[in-house]
Amino acid sequence: MVHLQKRRQLTVTVVAGLLAVVACEAGPGPFDLDELPDPIQSFALDQGLNPIRGYSVVLSLPASDFELFWLSWGEPLDCPSGCFFASTFAVSERGLVGWISDGVNRHSSGFFPSEALPSSRMSDPNIFDLLPPDNQRVRSALSGFVACQDTAPEAVLARIADDLLEFGSPFLVQVLIRNPTTLTSSAILGSIANLEGPPWAFVAAWAHRALFQLEDTGQVTPPEGDLDAMCWHLRN
Repeated sequence: MVHLQKRRQLTVTVVAGLLAVVACEAGPGPFDLDELPDPIQSFALDQGLNPIRGYSVVLSLPASDFELFWLSWGEPLDCPSGCFFASTFAVSERGLVGWISDGVNRHSSGFFPSEALPSSRMSDPNIFDLLPPDNQRVRSALSGFVACQDTAPEAVLARIADDLLEFGSPFLVQVLIRNPTTLTSSAILGSIANLEGPPWAFVAAWAHRALFQLEDTGQVTPPEGDLDAMCWHLRN
């Protein structure tokens, strides 16, 4: 009787597991490419994103022909322990489309071109006020991408520095202090120097020294580590 109960329990467990795998392999979508806006559709085809599993607009600014969106694609990953799909954030702006975060797409080309950043809405410090307040993932993605570009204007980097205490991360602050614009900006260095608390002690102390260097010599000794090496996964 005991063996029979165990066998039944095992059968139920196996069947439930198989059902979970089948449901997982089916996954969301596929999403019809024709439903995507033309520039994003072309981008998806160029990047070989097949099938598209999901597409949603995070921020749309029609007057600027700007759209920040989330895209999911491909076959299920890490099944049957808990399936998920490759996904990340990207921007479409005036005919240019490119990633702004790596997601699980770490070896991809196709990031938004750095040379176009200075004229992009991503360089407007106020763009962070327009993001959904409950979506910290997209804020983190946008901040990290901008901070990794040596073409990023001072104003937007200063905004990122001002928000470090509330929205910062170890990666973001380490990238920010290696951006060449930070090394010439008393405003950005001042915001970093004012960070309080144990997580920020090292970078705050470095920023204090950097401010003195900037005032005395006009030049700041950059910290060890290279921006290119730290941001390889966010550049083409």
